Amino acid sequence: MKPKIEAGIRFLENGGERSIIVFLFSASSAIKGKSETTIAKYLFERRLN
Repeated sequence: MKPKIEAGIRFLENGGERSIIVFLFSASSAIKGKSETTIAKYLFERRLN
């Protein structure tokens, strides 16, 4: 899981707004905002400050 989280953080650092981590069969739920793991840019920036 750690490599996925690190990749999500890199995505946010390079301009992304939100990174989601799901199993492929859960992709449609993730698109609807019902993701198991979401890394949001505003939360990430808040933790850094």
